[in-house]
Amino acid sequence: MQYYLRAITLVIVMSYLCLEVSAMKQESLPPAGLWRQATGKHACQQDCQQRLVQDLARLTGWQSWQFTEAGQLIVSEPSLFVEGSATARQWFEQVWQRPDVFFIEDHSGSNAVNFGQLNEGLTYSDDQTGRRCSVWRVRLDFEDFRKLQAPRVVKATFDAGFTFLHELLHGLGYRDAHSFDDVGQCEAVVNDARRELGLPVRARYFAETLTPMRYALAARLLFHRVTPQGKTRNEWLFFIPGCETISDLPTETTAAVTTRRRQ
Repeated sequence: MQYYLRAITLVIVMSYLCLEVSAMKQESLPPAGLWRQATGKHACQQDCQQRLVQDLARLTGWQSWQFTEAGQLIVSEPSLFVEGSATARQWFEQVWQRPDVFFIEDHSGSNAVNFGQLNEGLTYSDDQTGRRCSVWRVRLDFEDFRKLQAPRVVKATFDAGFTFLHELLHGLGYRDAHSFDDVGQCEAVVNDARRELGLPVRARYFAETLTPMRYALAARLLFHRVTPQGKTRNEWLFFIPGCETISDLPTETTAAVTTRRRQ
């Protein structure tokens, strides 16, 4: 019976994937690159576009990020940049050299997405044209970034731009951490960009969940900041739904455990 049920489940999943790929062919898959989701409840509308472009400009130094009328996210003048991270620019150039398509979706307010998430991806193949590529969906929850509490320099190290780069790296085959004290392959790259910008670096991939006195659940991420004296200082970034200021946090918590949710 279990084998029979697994077989039915596999048929259903494969049928769904075939239908989705078939739908893509009917809609005419766009060229390789980064594209905003234009329709549906997760469409990347004006606010989504503005916030992402703003954060990417600060991360990369490219000031010419823009969405074209067709919906493609591009840098119109890649030879011109103001400061920014050379590492980040190099990785975006690698993304653009690939044949893959990345759709940007707005999942603000979602309980299923924590800051950012990349779906499992699909392989697109067209026998008539010979085109073959991977199709990814980058899901961003901009509301989550409004629920962060930390000093300004720490908040600057964890925005939609850094998160977007992290998720794109998954599409390039990079993975997250498997142990508590590791940052993982994606965050190791992102940390290089942070260092180039003079920002704190992420010390651990996994967050600690907290149960403060006034809130049902909160989480914190550990970052390391090097002081002008050359000393390493721990800095915490708190994610607390409903918390208005960092002063609302109690000095001690009643419990702390590791959570393995993707950031």
